[in-house]
Amino acid sequence: NTIQSVNLVTLPVDFDYNYDTSIMEYNTTATLVPLKGESNLDAWARALKVQLASLGLKPYITTTMPAPEVKAATKTEDEKALAKWHMDRAKVMGVIHSTINNDNIQSILMINGWDEDNDDPKYLFDLIRNSISSVTNEAKSDVLDEYQTLKRASFASLESFLMRYQALRKRVKDVGYIIDDNVELTNLFNAVKHSYPVDAKLWAADLNKGLLTTKKFLSSLSTLANTEKTYSSMMMMMMNFSTTFY
Repeated sequence: NTIQSVNLVTLPVDFDYNYDTSIMEYNTTATLVPLKGESNLDAWARALKVQLASLGLKPYITTTMPAPEVKAATKTEDEKALAKWHMDRAKVMGVIHSTINNDNIQSILMINGWDEDNDDPKYLFDLIRNSISSVTNEAKSDVLDEYQTLKRASFASLESFLMRYQALRKRVKDVGYIIDDNVELTNLFNAVKHSYPVDAKLWAADLNKGLLTTKKFLSSLSTLANTEKTYSSMMMMMMNFSTTFY
């Protein structure tokens, strides 16, 4: 995942208290990770926590920080503490917002009921993690469904089918699914048998005898894909030759 540095500038203060808010700049020294989706959710959360910890603001996303109470006896000090609490929350929200500029991320949050008037950083942090995690589970399910229903007939060539199959196979394992070798072998056989009925009889015989493994089957399909590609190239050359001389 690409790592980008995000420099934050002064944030406006949207409340009225008698203290100096003319210049409240804060610099970020840690590196933030812009959130792209489920692929870098964990990296995003880790970088955000490190960033906020460097600013002394990490508790604002790990727990709900109640507003300081203003008491008559200590009104002046309490109002300053309350003003700082508002400013700290605004800083944390600014850091979080700087990492979620992706239109797709914002759409997902909106779909999941994002209350933009809620100024609690923990609320936004939890919403992001829960919303993207939900998308992650759906994405995992979609990957598994496509992997299990993939068919050679849906592709222009065996080569393109194998490229997609291998990509899905890797993705299925990356998201944590464990596929039994016999199940994987059966799925792969079912995906190609109708496109190659003659070869399928030989594959089925080896499958029934326990002589066919996923690795061996993929190797055979790769050889067949190269044969198809070579044949297609030869046919194209012959067609061009015929067009040139007749």
